[in-house]
Amino acid sequence: MKLRPSVVLLAAASFASAHASQTQVSISELFVNPPGTDQSQEGFELYGPPSTSLAGYKLLIVEGDGTGAGLVDVVLDLGAFSTGSNGVFVWRDSAAVIAPGIDPSSAVNVADFAPDIENGTNTYILGFGTAPAPATDLDTNNDGTLDVALSGFTVVDAVSLVENDGTSNFAYADDLGFTNLGPFAGPAPVAHTPDAAFRIYNASTPCGWVSGDVLGTNPGGPYSFAIATGEAFNFDLQGLTAADVNLGQVNPIADSDGDGAANGCDGCPTDRSKDAPGACGCFIPEGCSLGVDVNELSATSGGTQQLFLYGGAANAGKQYIVIGSVTGTTPGLPVAPGVTLPLNYDFYLIYSIGNPNTFILSNSFATLDGAGNATASFNLPPVALPFAVTIHHAYLVVEGGSIPVFASNAAPVTLNP
Repeated sequence: MKLRPSVVLLAAASFASAHASQTQVSISELFVNPPGTDQSQEGFELYGPPSTSLAGYKLLIVEGDGTGAGLVDVVLDLGAFSTGSNGVFVWRDSAAVIAPGIDPSSAVNVADFAPDIENGTNTYILGFGTAPAPATDLDTNNDGTLDVALSGFTVVDAVSLVENDGTSNFAYADDLGFTNLGPFAGPAPVAHTPDAAFRIYNASTPCGWVSGDVLGTNPGGPYSFAIATGEAFNFDLQGLTAADVNLGQVNPIADSDGDGAANGCDGCPTDRSKDAPGACGCFIPEGCSLGVDVNELSATSGGTQQLFLYGGAANAGKQYIVIGSVTGTTPGLPVAPGVTLPLNYDFYLIYSIGNPNTFILSNSFATLDGAGNATASFNLPPVALPFAVTIHHAYLVVEGGSIPVFASNAAPVTLNP
């Protein structure tokens, strides 16, 4: 069946209308196993548009160890809270001092976790709607695959922390279309329990995760990821050589092309391996799926921005469509359960869906190759602009002709007068 862009637009608009009050909020940091005693140092963090209500949102923590795998251990109702003026919301188990300190612009809730957040393997699921009750078993046969549908609960983000302890450990974030962190081999010790994780962002677009063991003085910190000992993971992919746990602060944005500027998901067209710098000294950070060759074009002269699609092996051979917006990336457009297109609904979004494979957007509607990759381009003819305009593009992967199953990060291009 061929994809019909008008059908995708209709499905997206319908889903967005049903959930118009929900904005793009993501899990940005987890600190679940500090060195020494956990109490007074544990917490988690969300990131989204500034001063945004979390009405309807809940965080689930699902057990991943042994015979208890799949049980919903914790359901936290976030509906009474909002993000801070910097977009950050923190839930901590105590108001005790923790370095480097919480940004005063962050919103903070202090309440002990009951039950406590367990160490080991867990999946953290953020969503809205009717959440399953605590003790609900989502994996009835303990095989690492969710057997029970989250009916009435729309998942917007998820991540799993997976330990390596020689026993059965099950992670479920990948079942929901998100990231499992671990289990790790290679430089990691045979017995490894992840202590913390945080996310890299490209502006407000969530990208790849870093995680690992942390070192520091308990209580109070500061706590640093154990990069030097090989017990921290993905930092090299994100261009970071050192990092602290920083609950309550906006997360760092990696310098992926080595030019000294934070540019998150910009990436490099010559290296699709995601695990080593290419000839130009950069790469697509893990978790990001759309790279570009330039971030600016002259409106007076016109020009081309190459778009490099890295859909991954799971999307190989599937159809994609590149879509654009001139009004930004937040709150974004929910297009299917668990799939949010990081673009706002406007005239250019309608145009780009309804007019694929034109001069403006070439090869914007086609099929990903056997590795899940493709190349498209945004072509700007000479045009007179009174001021600079920033356009964002992203792409959807679609199954069955009209069902979005994956949304990339958004990549910007600024058109200068």
